[in-house]
Amino acid sequence: MQNKPGLIGISVMKLLLLALFAFCRPAAAAINGSDNFNNNVVNPAFWGSDITYGAGILTEINQQLQYTCATPSIGDQDYSYHPWILNQATYDTDWEVILDVQDTVTPSVVGQVATAGIQVFAANNLNNTVYVELYSSALDQLPLRRGFHSAISTNDSQNIDLGFNDTLNLGVTAGAIRIVYNSQSKVFTTFYDTNGSSQSGYLWTQLGSFGINNSGGATTNTSWGMGGSQAFQVTVYGFDSNIAVNNGQLNLDNFSVATASARPLILINTRPGNSNVLTWPESAFEYNLQQSSLFISNAWVNVTQPQALSNGLYSTSIPESGNFKFFRLKH
Repeated sequence: MQNKPGLIGISVMKLLLLALFAFCRPAAAAINGSDNFNNNVVNPAFWGSDITYGAGILTEINQQLQYTCATPSIGDQDYSYHPWILNQATYDTDWEVILDVQDTVTPSVVGQVATAGIQVFAANNLNNTVYVELYSSALDQLPLRRGFHSAISTNDSQNIDLGFNDTLNLGVTAGAIRIVYNSQSKVFTTFYDTNGSSQSGYLWTQLGSFGINNSGGATTNTSWGMGGSQAFQVTVYGFDSNIAVNNGQLNLDNFSVATASARPLILINTRPGNSNVLTWPESAFEYNLQQSSLFISNAWVNVTQPQALSNGLYSTSIPESGNFKFFRLKH
C-alpha cells in the first residue's frame, strides 16, 4: 500500500471536488463539533453533499455512517467522500479530527482493497492532501493485510504519494484514526488506536508526521504554499477497489473535530496509592505533558507514559519515585 487507492488522479474526481468547494463552503467559525451518527439521518448543517465516484455510497444507518458498494466497478475504483461544512479548519489555528473505523471486508483476489478514513484537502489547491485510513488490502499480493496507512500528496495529479507511513499487517478490523494540525510548526501528525472509543478511551500511536511549510515533519516535508487563515476541507470517506462492500462491513463512527482552546488550561494531579494521576482537557491536544524535579527552564522533560483520552479528558499515571516532582503542559 504505497499509494492511497482512493485518491484517484483523474479529472472526474477533481471536478467533483471543485464542486464541493464551490457549493459547500464551510462557515468561517473555527472548526469544532461532533457527530455519532445515532439519529440515522444526515444533518445538512454538519455535512455537505457526498462526493461520489462509481457505485460507492455512504448511508447513515444503524447508528453509524456505513459505506457500501453493491456492484463494484471492476478494473476501477468506487468511493464516497462526506465533507464537514459546519465550520472550517484553517492554516493559522491548531485543530484535530478523530474518527472510529471498522473494516471487515475480506479481499480474496489480488487487486481488491477496501478502506475507511479521514482526508484533508487544502482549499487553495485540491492536489494538496493528507489522509489516514484503516484498510483491508490485497492490492498487490495475497494473503490480505489489515492495518493503518497515512500519506501526503503535493501538487499531485498522478496519484503518487510524496511520503507515507504504514503499520503493515496488524490483523485488526476496527480502531480509531486521528489527524492533528499544529499551526506553529505547520505539521500534520497522524495517529491510530487499535481499540477505538469502545474501550477505556483512546490510546494513540503516532503513525506519520508531514510538514507543509518545508520543515518539521518526521516522514517528509513539502510546501503547500498556504498562508494566513486559508482553509482546509475536512472529509471522511469510504473506498473500494474491485470488491463488493456489503451492509455492516465498512463503518465510520464517533466523528469529532476541535480547535485547540485559547483559554488557560488546568492540569489536575490526584495521588491514589503510589502514583500521580494527571488529567487535562482534550482541547490541549497540541500540548506536551512535562515533568521536572527542579522548577527551572532547562530541567523539564516530556512524560513518556501512555496517555488515554476519555470523556473529554486526557489522563496518564506516573509512579511515585520518592522524589518531589513538578508537572506542566507546554505547547
